[in-house]
Amino acid sequence: IGNGDLGAMAWTPPGNIFFQINKTNTWDDAPEGLFSPWEDSGNPEKSEQFTSLRSCGQLSINPGLPVMDWMYLNDFEGRLSLFDGQASWHARGPQGEVICRSFIAKDPSVMVVHYQDNLSEAVDRQVILARWGSRVFEHWYRFIRRDFLMGNDSTVSGCEGDETWIEQSTRSIRFAMAAKLVGTDAE
Repeated sequence: IGNGDLGAMAWTPPGNIFFQINKTNTWDDAPEGLFSPWEDSGNPEKSEQFTSLRSCGQLSINPGLPVMDWMYLNDFEGRLSLFDGQASWHARGPQGEVICRSFIAKDPSVMVVHYQDNLSEAVDRQVILARWGSRVFEHWYRFIRRDFLMGNDSTVSGCEGDETWIEQSTRSIRFAMAAKLVGTDAE
């Protein structure tokens, strides 16, 4: 789903509804100098300094029960409407029912997620806003660096009441994601 500037890939793994959020202008520019990726193929750390598009982050909604797990479904429907740019899901099974709709508005450029459920048990739900960095996988994934701090070293996060946010600074830009829960008693 998206509006041409802000976009999200959405899918439903067994335990939640998941959105990978990206924006067209979250480029991390390389330092001044000559671009020489092939000559530096022996130095995998240098590739993280290449100009690259960085991931903004993820939003996930976990209902607390495996309502989306295919093993426990009586009915499931997932739709993408290209006409209005909306994704929707409806899952029903012995653990309950989940209905979710999402779209990305143009002005202001925000993602809207409408989630409701009716579950068979009183469980805690989780809404998670996260960012775990980005990697540059140059040379067709020849090098994969697994350093957790890579891409996270200047991340700042916070929350207050029903709002949470993540700010990220790179060499050339600073961007943020924020989430606000509306219509629920959130802790």
